[in-house]
Amino acid sequence: MKRGKAFSSDVFLSFINLFPNSSQICSLPMKFQAKHLATAKTRKDLIKIAKAHQIPIEKTFDTLQYEAELAALQAEMVNLQQWIAKNKK
Repeated sequence: MKRGKAFSSDVFLSFINLFPNSSQICSLPMKFQAKHLATAKTRKDLIKIAKAHQIPIEKTFDTLQYEAELAALQAEMVNLQQWIAKNKK
């Protein structure tokens, strides 16, 4: 992902929906804690929390976007594998 690209709050919310278990969120390579992510409702909230806890925001957003895109691609791969098995291609 290019630096400076706007982070979509939709990507963040879809990422959080993929990992409802807070222990999964905490295992990510960043300093946000599950309670931070649970209380943030908007991008502004995340930026405010990041500044308050000296969390590198660009790297964190890059990681979140990467993980969300990876999860979507993995789901698509499973769908493709199921289609191939069903259609014997």
